[in-house]
Amino acid sequence: MRATLMNKFLIIFLLLCSPAWGGVEFDNTDDGLCLEDPVGFPNITHTAIAIMKPVGSDLDYFLHHVERNGANSGYSYAVEEDGDIFHIGWGVGTATCETINVPDNEWSCVGVARDKTANTLDCHVLVYSTGVFSSEQETSVSDFVSLSSDADFSIGFSNPGATNTCSAQESIGGVNFFNGDISEVAFFSDVKTAAEVEAYCRSQSKRIGLQYSNLLGLWPMDGIPEGESGDGQLFRDISGNGYHLTGYGGAGVAEQVLSYP
Repeated sequence: MRATLMNKFLIIFLLLCSPAWGGVEFDNTDDGLCLEDPVGFPNITHTAIAIMKPVGSDLDYFLHHVERNGANSGYSYAVEEDGDIFHIGWGVGTATCETINVPDNEWSCVGVARDKTANTLDCHVLVYSTGVFSSEQETSVSDFVSLSSDADFSIGFSNPGATNTCSAQESIGGVNFFNGDISEVAFFSDVKTAAEVEAYCRSQSKRIGLQYSNLLGLWPMDGIPEGESGDGQLFRDISGNGYHLTGYGGAGVAEQVLSYP
């Protein structure tokens, strides 16, 4: 009897302590998480880190911060069909990290760091199945006009239309969307080094971003029960800055992963 009780306690302990890696399953059609007019979000210099498993399409946009309404300025990031990381400075030009690769149907940790002063873009990828971490820097990246507060921020889709509204992004349908799963995104208001990004990716600890300086937003995407639609639901920012995102287009919650990818 004592052994049986001990086994039960052990099972309960493991269940409570095991990380439940949630995530959002984006369908490349109309799914996205979005916040309109995020006051205080950095215009140019920043670092974003996303844990993702792209299925593969023409351009899988995973992060977007753009001001429309005639300004047409801002930035977006996507994974290209061949696994390259694509950056667009709206209205001024593009940059692509071509020597590193984000594979399809595998979990990877992707970091992008944009330095306004140096006009550089640093791309980082850790592929979990191989344990290989790689980096690339693009120089002379085109600058662009700083954003006002009237600019939407989104994960999973990029607005190719004429307005800033999150609903306008959803209504485009099948253009500039992410195809696959994203389980966590962290956003910082400074440029993280390759060593810092690698340490983050290799930590195998969700919410590790809370231990880093200059954290602006952290979305673990695991607050909605498995199988429920994310449409209209709030995906909380746990950084303390209140940049909560709303689900659009029936964004579905991916299956819970019981261990780190």
